[in-house]
Amino acid sequence: MGKSAAHLARRRLYSSSKRSRSKAIAIPSTIPGEKRDIADYFARNVIGGIGSFVISPIGKADYASALRRKLVLEIGMAVSSRW
Repeated sequence: MGKSAAHLARRRLYSSSKRSRSKAIAIPSTIPGEKRDIADYFARNVIGGIGSFVISPIGKADYASALRRKLVLEIGMAVSSRW
């Protein structure tokens, strides 16, 4: 019997969480077969630590802008913690 789409989506997210656990940016959508939002999943299961956060773009067209906002916020946090 094949694995469900939801199971495969969770495995992909788990694999990627091993590479990046402190901060996340996720295009809002849902895991197939589940009602939970991907940004919510990242916030609860992937990111962690002081100052960790998720930015969720409105859609694919907003991804670059959301990434820019995230980088500005992260750099600002790094600079302010040194002063």
